[in-house]
Amino acid sequence: MNPCDWSAKDKEAFLDLIEKMGTNSVWRPAAIKGRLESLPCSVELSESGNTLVIFGSEVQVPEPVYGEPGIFSMNLLQHIVDRCEFDERITSDMTGSGFYMRDVLSQLAVKWGVNKDYL
Repeated sequence: MNPCDWSAKDKEAFLDLIEKMGTNSVWRPAAIKGRLESLPCSVELSESGNTLVIFGSEVQVPEPVYGEPGIFSMNLLQHIVDRCEFDERITSDMTGSGFYMRDVLSQLAVKWGVNKDYL
């Protein structure tokens, strides 16, 4: 199932999850998997356990500066946005990871018909 085909309730739940994950936190893939299991998407840990496979493709994981690899909420958000085939790409001119992510989140909410402002 494409994330654009989710119910309005599932779309809002995903947007709220991303907002709650924060803009600069790095999450262990298993922790995110547990949170995503309530949504109608196929989510699995990769063979290495260092990333997630969602809708058949791996979520991009940046190389860590220190510590273990993990997933930023923006990487997860972008992965879902990329699975939806919108006429125009969702992006932002804002600088700073927090502002950029919340702007993309707000734009996705508008496209999905979720009446919430995440900025």
